[in-house]
Amino acid sequence: MLPLASHAQTTAFGESFEGGLGSFIPVNGTQVNQWHAGRAAGNGGSEPGSQAAYISNNGGTGHAYDTNATSIAHLYSDVTLPAGNVFELSFDWQNQGEPGERDYLKVYLVPTSFTPTAGALPAGSGVVPITPLGLCQRTGFGHLTLPLPVGATTGPTTVRLVFTWANNIITGTQPPAAIDNVTVTAQTALPLPAGTYTVDNSQPASATNFSSLAAAIQRLNQAPPAGAVTFEVAAGQTFAQELPPLLASGTPTQRIVFRKAGSGANPVVLSNGGPAAIDVVGSDFVTFDGIDVRAVGPGPVCGYRVRGASATDGTRGIVVRNAAITLNRATPGSVGLLQATGTSLGTAAPTDSLGTHRNNRYLDLTISNAVGGLWLVSSSSTYPDNKTEVANVAVGNGTPGDIGNTGLTYGIRAENQRQLSVHDNVIRGVQASAASVYGLYTLALQGSGAAACRIYNNRISDIRFNNPTSGSTAFSVNGMVLDPLTGTTAGSTTIYCYNNEINDLRRDYAGTTTTPSRLLRGLQITTLGNANNNQIMVWHNTVAVGDPAAAAFSNVTLEFAGSATSGGLLDVRNNIFVNTTASQSAGKHYAYFALNPSAGPVGSTVDYNNLYLTDANGGILAHTTTADYTSLADWRAASGQEVHSLSVDPRLATTSPLLPGNPALDNQGTPLAGVATDLAGTPRNRTAPDMGAYEFTVLSNRLPRRAQLGLTAYPVPFTQALTVRLTQALPAAATLQLVDALGRLVCQASLPAHSTQLTLPGLAALPSGAYVLRFITADGQQQALPLLH
Repeated sequence: MLPLASHAQTTAFGESFEGGLGSFIPVNGTQVNQWHAGRAAGNGGSEPGSQAAYISNNGGTGHAYDTNATSIAHLYSDVTLPAGNVFELSFDWQNQGEPGERDYLKVYLVPTSFTPTAGALPAGSGVVPITPLGLCQRTGFGHLTLPLPVGATTGPTTVRLVFTWANNIITGTQPPAAIDNVTVTAQTALPLPAGTYTVDNSQPASATNFSSLAAAIQRLNQAPPAGAVTFEVAAGQTFAQELPPLLASGTPTQRIVFRKAGSGANPVVLSNGGPAAIDVVGSDFVTFDGIDVRAVGPGPVCGYRVRGASATDGTRGIVVRNAAITLNRATPGSVGLLQATGTSLGTAAPTDSLGTHRNNRYLDLTISNAVGGLWLVSSSSTYPDNKTEVANVAVGNGTPGDIGNTGLTYGIRAENQRQLSVHDNVIRGVQASAASVYGLYTLALQGSGAAACRIYNNRISDIRFNNPTSGSTAFSVNGMVLDPLTGTTAGSTTIYCYNNEINDLRRDYAGTTTTPSRLLRGLQITTLGNANNNQIMVWHNTVAVGDPAAAAFSNVTLEFAGSATSGGLLDVRNNIFVNTTASQSAGKHYAYFALNPSAGPVGSTVDYNNLYLTDANGGILAHTTTADYTSLADWRAASGQEVHSLSVDPRLATTSPLLPGNPALDNQGTPLAGVATDLAGTPRNRTAPDMGAYEFTVLSNRLPRRAQLGLTAYPVPFTQALTVRLTQALPAAATLQLVDALGRLVCQASLPAHSTQLTLPGLAALPSGAYVLRFITADGQQQALPLLH
């Protein structure tokens, strides 16, 4: 027995195509690719049989389509619905086709007075897409259950069901669409009672257990829950069914929660195709906690997809956390997590604020083997998404090229977002071979004051255009791009960008002539605009650029691409900008590049930075539209900026954390109230913070590992425990932090006042590698010891 509390289910319609097209009527016209029924596509699988309906370009003999002939063909049938309040359509389907609304299958609900026309998509009054985004990317049959949006009926009501095939002539992959075992059911369902349920496929369905995730989601879609409901999903289990889209909503105090239950590995949704493994449509206040997604074969286009149900029904309060999302980067456009509005991405463009996504959070995720990591996109700058948070997400598994393919590739991408917060993420191993590649890419950010956007504590590395034979200058490598919304009707935008670490960017280039194009950028600010008061704060970042293959093209550590001389403010302080590119005879390498007569618009502040070039041959410390400056003194005199800045070799560590090793940089920054800690969580010095992403102290060369406060740690390398000792007790308690090579805190303890020794136990399970022990006194003094495990 399912936990339904509903009346018996009635089958209102069924078609297996075993006798041909049966109750369905084809509308093929003169289209090259047409609907037929027969054995060419096989049987759908959910019911016994040998036939299906499918697209064919040779009269039904084969199941294939002509990718060089644009076609739109339809298959429709009338369905009479009995009394009920829940109606569901289920069917088997397949279609590899092409994503992006190119070669796809769609299903529509239309009035019986509407007859589709060959060569044209269904449109007009009463036409409702049941699958807003075209179905594709599936080479074998899958089974899908979708709610029919007809509302409650008290007696027989007839509607028309339309299956539409559409393809363009750009490209495409066989096979085209096929459908089978089309069923419409009706029932009267009561709300699912509040409480906790299990999802355990090793146990039979019961009043408190669902035997699959699909069954749990289907039950939620039938009627809103009566209160807070939690689904405890058994650890270690796999779920291979195609999940229906989740349409149900909770409330701020009565959430819908799916979470891992018990010890062991996360439960996994296995997906071998389709738009998304887990699809959240117009839902509010839903949490997925510890539910992994893994591609089988080509896999889905999206691991998780969060989209609006209509132009006035977005999502609110969605949380996805503690999950590993592993896709197939050979699948075009695959993305670990997509939050979207817009017709090309599965929903309508918002027409009011209710159609946007609000207060969604994506936390503690690992995304691997995808074309893109995480993409937030609203199709409307008038109605942007609001207050999305992305935190502690690891994009890429550390293998070069784990993220990316031939097309546009990114780690994290955010477009038309207001009050965006992106922090404490690791982006690495992102590569493209025939398009630009981005570590963290933003476009048209909005919000100021309390609604400002904040991008901080992110680590970006190993970003590469990987094509040794390419001589194109159209594609660039970008560590981070900051882009505020501009225009006369746009409100002001403030972006805070601080405590970020960017390094190891590379760009293959096989051109035979030198190009002045800047094909590699560490950090780019696109513009400030000239008709509003946009402000971009770039504070305490460490950006290191230096491509050994850059001899024939130009590259830059920090680029300000805005040309306006007024209308916005740029605040660049306490950063380390390093360009380690070797000698260039024609190409140029820059520490700072401004498409502006000065360092930025009038009123901007650029100071307390360290700008350094390893090789002055071809190196330009700073550039404006009027001149190149090879020395800090010349740049300071011309710009009126950088009064307290330095130009010294920071002697950065070669891998993260990029701690400086030059004592000349110690405590050379200026206090900034908005940055209380560094990238590793260490408190900033309140009077003289360090430049760059990290607070640091240069160690002496004496052995054992002894810092300036008399700190010793042993054994080194450490194994199960690490003992920390001071040569002299301190009058107040101090903090000890152990961070890994990515700067993540793995252990923290307090050394009591008047104590000289403390042991950090339980370290055996840590991965082998480099670590840093940080020692922070009560008055803000700090020391760091590099260690090995």
